[in-house]
Amino acid sequence: MNRLKEMRTKKGISQIQLFSMTGIHMATISYIERQYLPASEPQKEKFAAALGVKKSWLFPKAKANSHPSRASFSSELPMIQISASAKEK
Repeated sequence: MNRLKEMRTKKGISQIQLFSMTGIHMATISYIERQYLPASEPQKEKFAAALGVKKSWLFPKAKANSHPSRASFSSELPMIQISASAKEK
């Protein structure tokens, strides 16, 4: 569990309530909590203020590509060569 969700649930705040406090949509909160989407700096500031914690505690510096869903796709996808005859079709 990441710190955003940990602190939100510890304080008994729902995603709907956090939306009311920050103006950040519930779907975005969900994506950030599940680490499918990184929080922007303004979002981090709003979350920290709403939850009464330091931004640096709530969002500690993480290693790049630390979550499996954040694989470096450019290095993992094979290059596809299209032949001249395929381009003409």
